[in-house]
Order: sequence, then structure tokens, then C-alpha cells
Amino acid sequence: SRLAQTLSPSCYHQVRSMEGFLESRCDEEGFHGTWRDFLTTPENDHGNHVDVKPKKKKPDKPFVGGRYGVALEEAVKAEMRGQNGAAGEVIDLLAQKTGSHPLGLEHILKAAERTEEKTKKQINKGKEHKLPVWEDSDSSSSD
Repeated sequence: SRLAQTLSPSCYHQVRSMEGFLESRCDEEGFHGTWRDFLTTPENDHGNHVDVKPKKKKPDKPFVGGRYGVALEEAVKAEMRGQNGAAGEVIDLLAQKTGSHPLGLEHILKAAERTEEKTKKQINKGKEHKLPVWEDSDSSSSD
């Protein structure tokens, strides 16, 4: 962008970090658009589809998988690079879009927060290969 050409790299990074996470570029799974676009595509039922994945060892403490899980993982990584509130943006959109989900909003939000916390913990331990989004599950529940 022209803005990028006129600013020093550190200033450009500050301007980019002011942009919300959901409005930043997403290249996940060959998708080209913003994270908001990625989550609200028709393929994801316009943002209304959420996968809640029970863990094998603790089925009563599920995680969020699917597109929201992928977005939460990337949002946590963005926060660790200094983009405050990125995971909160994803969780807020999730709350807006899945309020009438049969599992109940509270259940879904707890799963999302658990996913965020566990992702941070695993990344801090250097265990990116063991993130909750990628863990095997017995089943998946979706709308």
C-alpha cells in the first residue's frame, strides 16, 4: 500500500496492528480475503457454523474446532506478536453468529475461551504441534 511505502517499518507495523484482526488478511486453506470473510463465507453458513470438539480424555471440556478454531489459533499467535484483542474479536463474532446454536451460547463461549487459553499455553511451551485445534476428537457437533 502507499501508506506502507511512506512509513518506516516500525511505524507501518503500528498502523497494521491498529487494524482489527478480523479485517487482516487470511491465507488459510487457500482462502484469500480477511479473517471475517473466512469465518462468514457461505461454506461456513455465513458464520453460524461452529464445531465444538470434545477431548477424548475430558469430553466435558470441549474445544472449538473448524474455521473458528483455526481463526482462534491465528488470533492467539497475532496477540503474541503484539496485536491486542485479536482472540477477543474472534470470540465476539462467534457470540454474535452462534447465539441460537442448540448447544447454547454459554457452552460455546466456554469452549472458545478454553481453546484460546490452551493454545497460548501450548505455544508458550513450544508445542505448536499439540494445539487444541489439531487434537483428534471422538466426534464433532455442529449446527
